[in-house]
Amino acid sequence: MNRKKKWKNISNNNTLLSLKNKYLDEFENKNDFYELIFYIKGWTKSDCIIHEIDTFGLEEEEKFVALFEGLKTKPLQYLVNEAFFFGNKLFVDERVLIPRRETELLVENVLNDKNEYATYVDVCTGSGCIAIAIANSKKFEKIYVADISSEALEVAKINFATFDTKAEVLQGDFLEPLIKQNIKANLLTINPPYIDESDPNVEEKVRNNEPHIALFAEDSGLAFYKKLFDNLESVVDTSQKFKVLCEFGFKQKNEIKKIFLDSGLPYKLNFQRDYSTHWRYFILTN
Repeated sequence: MNRKKKWKNISNNNTLLSLKNKYLDEFENKNDFYELIFYIKGWTKSDCIIHEIDTFGLEEEEKFVALFEGLKTKPLQYLVNEAFFFGNKLFVDERVLIPRRETELLVENVLNDKNEYATYVDVCTGSGCIAIAIANSKKFEKIYVADISSEALEVAKINFATFDTKAEVLQGDFLEPLIKQNIKANLLTINPPYIDESDPNVEEKVRNNEPHIALFAEDSGLAFYKKLFDNLESVVDTSQKFKVLCEFGFKQKNEIKKIFLDSGLPYKLNFQRDYSTHWRYFILTN
């Protein structure tokens, strides 16, 4: 198919249905076609059915084509500077990791928990997506977020302002800000870097665009779990009921279990699966 010729054939008499016939086959990921429509028109999925024969203007099609061309090298979320997480529309750019749907499971677990926790901490907060979803749905006496990247925290602050999330922002390497300020969590969420730098399964678009500091970790991607178990009692109030939720790579369950058992910590470790039935996050409680 001659893509260049097709892109030049832009008309002022399009409907969504004609655009679908014209462009949908060009998309490797068909969902991206609809995501572009949602962004340009402000429509929902059901709107795309209702408005299938509505007019799609010349400028709108030109914008659609420009975004499609950008998709060859960049993730959609960076092109439109927005990503959805747990129903919240967040500002994102190349300074932060794009929120993943699987990470919403951490939020669901916390919101389904009937226990109350005085101090909530979100480490490796990035865009602030986890902290916003949890902090704005449950009551806490204190809320802290931390990240090593000052640039990522600038993005988080934009989102905190949008959602009126009241959190104290700490900058520093992983758990260090908590240890230095003697902050101990009752509820702790972490989505740390956990990919081995040499992992061949990382998509080229991800490797070329998303911040490596939020993706990759030493020790075959396990470095942060070792640090967490080594310093757990310095960052969690183990004298009270506590809960730690932490995401990991789908092949890392056995290694993490071994690290935990070797640590000798006298707590309960449970593993949970994601939507694809892969092991995805663990819960640590007393």
